[in-house]
Parts: sequence; structure tokens; C-alpha cells
Amino acid sequence: MLMLGIAGELAQSETPGATRPSSSPPRLTTVVDSSTVVMAALQTPPYPLVVSRGAEMAVGTLVDCLEVEGLSLPGVNGPAETAQTFAERWTGRTGRPAPPGMRLRVHRLTRVIDPPSPAGAFRPARPSDVPLLAEWGEAFNIETGVGDARSGMTIVETRMAAGGLYVWDHEGPVSMAAWSGPTPTGVRVNFVYTPTELRGRGYASACVASLSRLLLQRGHAFCGLFTDLANPISNRIYRCIGYEPVCDFTEYRFT
Repeated sequence: MLMLGIAGELAQSETPGATRPSSSPPRLTTVVDSSTVVMAALQTPPYPLVVSRGAEMAVGTLVDCLEVEGLSLPGVNGPAETAQTFAERWTGRTGRPAPPGMRLRVHRLTRVIDPPSPAGAFRPARPSDVPLLAEWGEAFNIETGVGDARSGMTIVETRMAAGGLYVWDHEGPVSMAAWSGPTPTGVRVNFVYTPTELRGRGYASACVASLSRLLLQRGHAFCGLFTDLANPISNRIYRCIGYEPVCDFTEYRFT
């Protein structure tokens, strides 16, 4: 889903008048065996390579291809076993160590379980919210370590322009959540953040549940969401509103 969503966004960026998200061209690669695609990979510089599941032989073929092209990768992210195999192969070829970084769990929701409703209401973000949400965006990048080089202001303005940013409002925004990367069947929920002093009040649960319900009502068959395995609270919260584990991802950064 992550790779399909990024590919869809790249396709949209090629339409007349659209802005490419990066000045460097993206790289999309497939590994084919007897006319059948057995593995895929995608990179949008300066972010790590994203890989699909793939057998060891397919991973080896992908490494051969990228090494011959002289590609310098900042890292790799994908299903845990495949990402580990790629990282080990790439380190063996390049000598660049690849310690494991963030471990993520992919979740999928097809039906929302209503959480207890806190005070306030769900609504789209407004232009007047931008300065506050930009501060939250900076804090989100620091806390999650996502490595987004853009400023919080740029991220928020981009998401708002696409209509993908929402808040839970209780006398002003108290939590935010966004969606991106729609595919023919699903869509990703992300950029979920509540300021430290407002946590533990159910705002994030209500915001994510409301956004997920809205996306399902718009015709998406499911919503996907990544959680940090090192954060048991967020994993528990999302399970309580209907998100079910699918698989684990691991990111490796090549030093």
C-alpha cells in the first residue's frame, strides 16, 4: 500500500501544472522472473528505498541492478525480513554499515470502533490553524524521526492544499491527523499528533476514528496506518478503534 500510494502521488505530480515533490527524479524498479513481477522497489530522493516483499534471489537481483548503476542509497525500508536481507546484501557490496532503525507495524481498518467521545468536534483544518499546526508538524518530525527535510509550515500547507488535513477542535485545535497516498482500494492515515500537555484525553483517538470513518464513507475499502513498535500507547489506541496488524516494517540507514 505504501509503495502504491507513493507511486500514485508521483503520477499526479506529472500532470500539467503540478509540482514535483523533489527536484531529483524518482526511481521505480521491478524484478521480473518469466514475465512475472516478483519484487518491486521505489525511491524518491532523498528518502530511503522502499521495497516490497521478495525472495532472497529477487533481493540479490535488485542489489545487483542498483549497484551496477552506481546508486548511493541513504537507506532501505520495507517488510522486516526483506529489508534485512537487502541491507545485509548492500552492506556486503558497498561496505556501508546499516544498523536497524525504526521498527513499524502496518495496520488495516475496514470498520471503525467508536471510542469514547471527548469534548469537541472533528473538522477540516482551516487557514487560521496553519501557524499552530506548523509548530506541531515540527514537533512531529522530531518525535517520530521521520526525516522529512521540509519545514513544518511547508508540510502543513501542502497537506491543506490537497484537502488532507483535519483536526479535533475543543476551543481550538487539540489534535491533528491527515490522509495521503490513495490507491485504487485504500488510503493511508498519518501525521497524527497531539501536543504533550493535551495527551491522555482521547483527542487523538477521536480524531483518527473520525477521519477513518470519513475515508471509508468516501468509498475507500480500507484505511492503512503505520505505528512505531517502540510506542505501545499508540499501538493500543489504534487497535481499540479498529486497526488490525498486517505486517512489520524495518528501516535501515546506510551510514
